[in-house]
Amino acid sequence: MPYRLEITLKSDLFDAEGEGIRQKAKNYFGIDLSQVSTIHVETIDANLTNKTVISGGINKAELQKYIDNHDRVIMLGHGSPMGLLSVNRFPDCNSYVIDHSMVESL
Repeated sequence: MPYRLEITLKSDLFDAEGEGIRQKAKNYFGIDLSQVSTIHVETIDANLTNKTVISGGINKAELQKYIDNHDRVIMLGHGSPMGLLSVNRFPDCNSYVIDHSMVESL
């Protein structure tokens, strides 16, 4: 069964990608837009009968247990070479919810 994931920034965050598209619309086509926001749509077509979706609200130790108890982990979000950002969704994480401390589990 296909699962559709829509990924977008929170409304209070600056959408740099959208701003780039807005500027290109003006420079290339002469279309003056007041604002552009981007949404990334991903489709995962897999038989995910036994799935766990986590979008925050648990601490890092609980997340570690979920990762350790699953054969496959799909992570979506914004990150850097240092890890996956928590974006204030995980109570005991400063910046990264997935970082060097999770390496052995992944």
